[in-house]
Amino acid sequence: MTTDPTQSSPAPGDEPTHSPEPTHSPEPPPTSAPAQEQPRFRMTPLVIGMVSLIAALVLGLWQLFSAPVPVPVPGQAGVSPAATAPAGEAVPLPSPTGTYDPIPALEANARRTPGDPTALGATDAPVTLVVYSDYGCPYCGRFSLETLPELRSLVDAGQLRVEWRDFVVFGEESVMMATAGQAAANQNSFWEFHDWLFENQPARGAGTVTTEWLVDAAADLGLDAELFAADLADADETIWNSLVKDGREALNFAPPSTPVFTINGVVMVGAQPTAAFVDAISWAHQ
Repeated sequence: MTTDPTQSSPAPGDEPTHSPEPTHSPEPPPTSAPAQEQPRFRMTPLVIGMVSLIAALVLGLWQLFSAPVPVPVPGQAGVSPAATAPAGEAVPLPSPTGTYDPIPALEANARRTPGDPTALGATDAPVTLVVYSDYGCPYCGRFSLETLPELRSLVDAGQLRVEWRDFVVFGEESVMMATAGQAAANQNSFWEFHDWLFENQPARGAGTVTTEWLVDAAADLGLDAELFAADLADADETIWNSLVKDGREALNFAPPSTPVFTINGVVMVGAQPTAAFVDAISWAHQ
């Protein structure tokens, strides 16, 4: 998860054959927290409370469930990080070069909900990439702004579905941004707001993330600002509950560190090169 972070190591296990991009884990909270406009968020720095009580279990599950993910080198034979195809035709995928060990139970994490505004692609796409991410995480931003656009041709061709999960690990500001993303989703503008948040990612703890900042952004993007503000307030905690659900889903197989992904049950960790995602997608597509 992410912002000014200590980098997490790759998943424990046998010595990996590559060095994936690091994920980010949260730093200890500051001794004095800045005043916030929505004190309710201060109740829990993570989406899931009591993480410390289950940390040992989570790390144990991580050792059992995660396997090293080989990272193909762009330009290597058989590796195509950004293939395209004419409209309506399948994108040619390279033969996978990696060996993958999917976890069948994680395949059920793909919800495939029709009309989900936080997903891209057909519900019956053969491969689903589930993204567990935090708007306060620079490495999450790298994936969303650099890698995801290079995978859109697979989405457009019906070969890949992308589903977003809010895995909030950096406290209040991340909760506010995740809530804002879901408020935008209520107006079918999730991905526009998602892109804006990462393109304008604030320094953590700088005090940039306020209700006014988020509502102004929504208005600039053409959303109904009054409706957005009401959803951002989340009086009935509908959005909060969805954040809790997403966080618990992630903690079932990963430590509190972002970004993390599943591709048809295969766990991938960190902002890896596009070619690494294409290789795993190619494997899952077989």
